[in-house]
Amino acid sequence: MILGKQGGLPSVSVKPRSFIIPVLILVAAGALFAIIARRWVYWQSSAATEKTDDAYVRANIVPLSTRISDTLHDLNVNDYQTVRAGQLVAKLDDKDYRSELDQAESSLDAANAALQDNQVQKQVQRASIAAAQQQVEEAVSAESTAAANVATANSEVVRADEERQRQEALYAENAATRQTLEKAVADSRRAHANLDGAESDRMKAAATVQQARATVLGDERTLKLLNSKDEDYRASIRERAAAVDTAQVQLNYTKIYAPADGRVGERKVFPGQLVSPGLEVISLVEGVTWIEANYQETQLAGMRVGDAADIHIDAMPSYSFHGHVMEIAPTSGAAGSLLPPENATGNFTKVVQRLPVKVAIDSGSVSANQLQPGLSAEVYIHASGARH
Repeated sequence: MILGKQGGLPSVSVKPRSFIIPVLILVAAGALFAIIARRWVYWQSSAATEKTDDAYVRANIVPLSTRISDTLHDLNVNDYQTVRAGQLVAKLDDKDYRSELDQAESSLDAANAALQDNQVQKQVQRASIAAAQQQVEEAVSAESTAAANVATANSEVVRADEERQRQEALYAENAATRQTLEKAVADSRRAHANLDGAESDRMKAAATVQQARATVLGDERTLKLLNSKDEDYRASIRERAAAVDTAQVQLNYTKIYAPADGRVGERKVFPGQLVSPGLEVISLVEGVTWIEANYQETQLAGMRVGDAADIHIDAMPSYSFHGHVMEIAPTSGAAGSLLPPENATGNFTKVVQRLPVKVAIDSGSVSANQLQPGLSAEVYIHASGARH
């Protein structure tokens, strides 16, 4: 401190160097902050191990329901019970659907019986056609025999008539006796009678042939009609078989089975309650669990599918699980939401986005099947693509 010459208040003289040091410190701190800010994203994205505590245990939760409407008859599980794949969980009243199935099966049996009866009729008709064809052959043979008899009788008539004429001429000249003439006349008449009989037999044989052939044609038309009915019967069988399948499917809907191993949730309905299609009876939490870890976009540069991961569950601090990256989501959570943000207008504030990473728990991890969906976790992923 230096006193003034007049003896007044002391005057203070400050050296210029006293301001330089604080200013340099502030400038250096600002430069260091700027460098850290610029390099922070790079350092974060190139880390060998990426950590997040925005992670949760996940599993498939399947709401078990039915596709029909009826009364719940039995509920075979309790709340939070462990079930196996294929285990019967609930059963609806199936009396109506079983009755429909019995009716459909009876209708199908009747259609099959009709087709079988038609096959029997066809066999009978084929036998009738064969018999009629045999009759045609026999009638044709009989007609040929009758025609031959007509030809023979006609020859006999010609011979007898010539003999009669010769005897009549001789008798006129008194060269033959009356007895010889009468015998020639009788032979001629008998020959004509035989010819008439043979002709009658030939006509009967021809009529028999026509009748036998008509029988064959009629039987063949009947067989053709029976053959045409086969397709109708088979179409009816296909239709009724489809009705049986539909009735069987409807009956199967009365039983609800567990689609996978896991544990059921809380019961939503109880026996005696009307269940409608799509109504959740109970939910199934499948036994296979995984971790959904939400990483910042700046942490994903070195992360690859298959990278090893260490998992710590908040509810199980004494356990450490091991896993690996199974999938990395193709979009951020915001982009995949129902109403994605629109930043094209108005003020914009940049927010670091997070993307879900699915981490599978290795099968050798202890007590992995004890993890309940929804538990919080910390995940450390050893990024294989990190820049060192």
